[in-house]
Amino acid sequence: DGTTLVLVDFQETENETQELNGEYKCMIYNKFDGSHITRHYDIKIFFPADLHWDNKPKEAAEEEGRRQPRFPKIRVLEIGLNWVLLNWTLVTSSRNFNKGNVTRLNVTLTDMAWHVLTPSVLYPNDTGTFNVTGLKPGTLYKVKPKTLNEHGNAPGMVHTFKTDMKAEVKCDRAEISGPVHKKVTVVCQIRGRPEPDTSYVGAYNTEVTRTDDRVKIAKLVIFLSPAPEMRTACINALNKHNHAETCIQTTVYCQPLPAPQNGSVAYNDPHSTVATATYECEPGYHLVGPKQLHCVPETASWDVTPSLCDGERLFRTRHAG
Repeated sequence: DGTTLVLVDFQETENETQELNGEYKCMIYNKFDGSHITRHYDIKIFFPADLHWDNKPKEAAEEEGRRQPRFPKIRVLEIGLNWVLLNWTLVTSSRNFNKGNVTRLNVTLTDMAWHVLTPSVLYPNDTGTFNVTGLKPGTLYKVKPKTLNEHGNAPGMVHTFKTDMKAEVKCDRAEISGPVHKKVTVVCQIRGRPEPDTSYVGAYNTEVTRTDDRVKIAKLVIFLSPAPEMRTACINALNKHNHAETCIQTTVYCQPLPAPQNGSVAYNDPHSTVATATYECEPGYHLVGPKQLHCVPETASWDVTPSLCDGERLFRTRHAG
């Protein structure tokens, strides 16, 4: 870059100029600022016109620079679950450097912690492809290329890529239950590279969000229905590697019955598909209808009309006598 650092070894002498090998000139002097004396050094460097920084003749150094290897450029062609297909191209800089031949190309593949995984040595043409296997699915990698010849090396730009991964679906619930026609929300995560296409059976999706790791968060809304074909809700994820499916089983029971006026209703198990509802009336009232109702699991409905508690007939009977 035009900057040269030179370490000069000279013998210190007060207020004297020294010349070393005709290339360096040093002036040492003291300066009094009114309170104390400081030592100052003036060093000037002179290069003969025919010398380069490495003490080689200028023409020879430039010629050697022109013979340094060309830069490598890496491009990802295709990515699999545990492999990657890379393409290299040797490019020429617009400067005088990196226009020489390339005796070999080193391609170092590392994980993000720079642990070397698969170093490759190639003896390339101007362009070519090669396949790297044994990688981990869904993992971020770095590719660092470098060309070499007898005059030096030329590093290329580091390229990053992430391997593919199979489609996955995970939901926060595997089973849900509730009264008929209730709306239930289930949260599911869909992952995969390439990003999977999703579809739903027995449910519909209300919201999809994405994270940095290409995870889709789907909020599924499921209406509990007694129909047999609606007792299972499924979410599907499909990419080029596989098809993943997760299903949620539903249990539907009868809607709770309201307590009758001047009475009450009790259940043996209100969250059961075979629940039994038992009616009782307050003193002075009598039951109109059956004392017990049974939930029919096939339809998630009660077998008869809910009962009532009536006091008018009992009142008329007492006063008729």
